[in-house]
Amino acid sequence: MNTDLVRAKVIDYIDDRSDRNRSIVIETIYNDFGAHGISHIKDVLKSGAIIKGSKLNLEEELAIIFHDCGNKINRKMHHILSAEIFREVCDNILDNLTIERVANAIQKHRASYNGDFDNDLEELLSSSDRGNPDDIKNIVVRSYKYGLEELKLSESASVNHALEHIKNKYSREGYAKYPDMYLKFYSDQMNTFYKAVDDLKLKDILEIIHNRKNG
Repeated sequence: MNTDLVRAKVIDYIDDRSDRNRSIVIETIYNDFGAHGISHIKDVLKSGAIIKGSKLNLEEELAIIFHDCGNKINRKMHHILSAEIFREVCDNILDNLTIERVANAIQKHRASYNGDFDNDLEELLSSSDRGNPDDIKNIVVRSYKYGLEELKLSESASVNHALEHIKNKYSREGYAKYPDMYLKFYSDQMNTFYKAVDDLKLKDILEIIHNRKNG
């Protein structure tokens, strides 16, 4: 990633928070990413506005835009790396308090995070990144693409990986932890979501992938 180029685009975006400038920042950062790329960031921005119930502010948008930028370097440590990249890019552009608030939110966004959230920004980023609990098909596609593009698995192995990953992460006993903000907003849908995860089978994943490819 060319951090100097990203920095220039962020400055343009802060000066003029237009949809076009936001898209340019996202595309500059994620132009060669796979499953956690441009479409994912834009989906999380939409989810954040829905959960918040109003337009996102600058801190919220920057937290969402940068939260996965470390994935290209190291998936397991991407939350730490993403926060470091954000600090580097925004040094002397934003005040230190804002930088640390956003960086801390990025560091806590992973589904496996078991600690406490200190403010609404941290909860909103984590909640937004979980996606809509009705959208099991999107989770299947992302998990499949991650196996195919990032882990370099075969198509059949990517299907098996997707099923195992979804069961381990999103079931009632899975490692994905949901912020109170998320559980409150989606309270009526979570039981349906858990049942969809419990009932998910290989044939369902194959059908979802086939329909998405031919849709």
